[in-house]
Amino acid sequence: MKIRKAELTDASELALLHQQLIVDEQHRNSMTLAELQERMSEWLSGEYSAYLFVTGGETLGYALSRVEDESVYLRQFFVFDRFRRQGVGRAAFGLLREQQWGGVGALAILGGGCLYAGIQVLLEAK
Repeated sequence: MKIRKAELTDASELALLHQQLIVDEQHRNSMTLAELQERMSEWLSGEYSAYLFVTGGETLGYALSRVEDESVYLRQFFVFDRFRRQGVGRAAFGLLREQQWGGVGALAILGGGCLYAGIQVLLEAK
C-alpha cells in the first residue's frame, strides 16, 4: 500500500469517499455530492491535506488532516468496509505518521469523521 497526497483534482474522488463515510457512520449530514466536493476543494485549497490509501491502482480509503505547530488534527479517516479488519487502517496510519506527519508530537481527533475505531489503540501504542 502507498499513501498518495491528494491534489485539488482529487476533490471529486474524495467527495465520494466522504459520502461513503457519512453513510457508514449513519451521520445526519445531508450535503449533496456536489456540496461535499465543493467543501473538499475548499479544504484542500486551505489548511487541510488529504491522503489516499492506494494499492494496485485501487483506493482503499483516505485521511484528511491539518498540521498546526507541532500537532496533527485528524478530521477524517476512512477505510472502505471491504478492506477493514485486514490491517489497512493500521498500515495507513503508520505510513501517515512516518511519511507525512514526521516530527509531530501530538494528534487530535476532531469529533466525528473517523470511522476507524482502532485509532485510539494506535495512538496509545506509540
